[in-house]
Amino acid sequence: MMKKFSKVLLGLGVVLASTTLLTACGNSNSSSSSNGKTTVTIWADDPNFNVPIMKTAVKMYNAEHKSSGVTFKVQTQGDYNTKVQTVLSAGNKKNYPNIIKIEDYGSKKLISSYQDAFLTQDNINLSNFSKYKKSVVTYKGKTYGMPFDSGVSALFYRKDIFAKYGVTAKDLNNITWDQFMKLAEKVHKGSGKSILGTGALVGEDPDLVRQMLQSAGAWYFDDSGKLNVDSPAFKQSLKTVKSLKDKGLVTGYSDFNARNKALYNGNNLAVIEGSWFSASIKADKKSSGKWGVATVPRFSNVKGATNSTNEGGSSWYVLNTGNTKADNAAKKFLKTMFDGNSKYYAKVLKEQAAVTTYKPAMSNKEWSTKDTFYNQKVNEYFKQNLNKIPAVSYGIHSSEVENILSGNLNNYYSGKTSLDATIKKIQSSYKSQVGSN
Repeated sequence: MMKKFSKVLLGLGVVLASTTLLTACGNSNSSSSSNGKTTVTIWADDPNFNVPIMKTAVKMYNAEHKSSGVTFKVQTQGDYNTKVQTVLSAGNKKNYPNIIKIEDYGSKKLISSYQDAFLTQDNINLSNFSKYKKSVVTYKGKTYGMPFDSGVSALFYRKDIFAKYGVTAKDLNNITWDQFMKLAEKVHKGSGKSILGTGALVGEDPDLVRQMLQSAGAWYFDDSGKLNVDSPAFKQSLKTVKSLKDKGLVTGYSDFNARNKALYNGNNLAVIEGSWFSASIKADKKSSGKWGVATVPRFSNVKGATNSTNEGGSSWYVLNTGNTKADNAAKKFLKTMFDGNSKYYAKVLKEQAAVTTYKPAMSNKEWSTKDTFYNQKVNEYFKQNLNKIPAVSYGIHSSEVENILSGNLNNYYSGKTSLDATIKKIQSSYKSQVGSN
């Protein structure tokens, strides 16, 4: 799962994957081998998603490997990303966990910065996973990450209100952005409500830009890693967001919770997000039956543009703790559960709505089960679009680019600067900060 609002601090909590609660993380060895027992420590960032997912993996693994002599600890910590960055930069292997979860957008940055801290996982059969994941988990020809979930995107929309103004599910699927805006204007004018909502002020978090770019098989960089913000896809992404804003079709909120509130009370009628956002939609139980899922609009004037894209997703990585026995046990655990156990994926799809990128699990019946909240086979939609997501390389400086975008996009969206001037500013700021363009 990708919580693009992972900047929001998670409360400090440490959960032991078996039955007990750890009271502290401490600075003691994260992995150990004593009395014939080996401890494998796993860090995950979401107590409502990745932690229970890992607890399920541990429970199933232990049931099948009763004499393994391995004990697992699954932990989550406040400000997860900062904690990972801190422990890696300190470089003290004794404080490393054995396994960490990294959002796909940030994996290359961490691996390239701390390559010696990561162990390769060459036993992974990458052909078992969605094609786009290969570029995420590999670095310089070596496999470092175990692919996990996808943030395959969708248009979540209030089908009851859209239908009231003559817009049906058939109208919304596999259409262009121009077509979508015409339909959205119809609903907007009739209802007086905003259509798309973003979980940050428009211009501060380029989540829509990210999804538009990848839908066209593009990113902030070209295949060589060079900044590529003057590409047709990037220019069209900015133009499209500006058009949405000018027409009053998109509203940015101060944070994730503020947007959810607007979605729940009907002030915002749609959102384009990764599959993981379904859990937030379904948290408002009183709106059951009122929401639908459709494809993300595509560009009509950018070569290779599709109706499939991605917002988030994550993978699992093994750190070099210096304890060979524990490190190898960590690799074996990941290989066994995440690259070889379709029953596990069926369970977490059903219980946590985890959309896997593991292709052998695509035959599980859970994919074709109708979701009573949407009265729609939502998982089937995700499955169909998962392998259509264009593969792109997120590079190692996406975070730097997005920080620059946050300081410049609003000037363009508000009409203070032209598109060409905005792009030149992004290029010069990037060259100043990163040292190349």
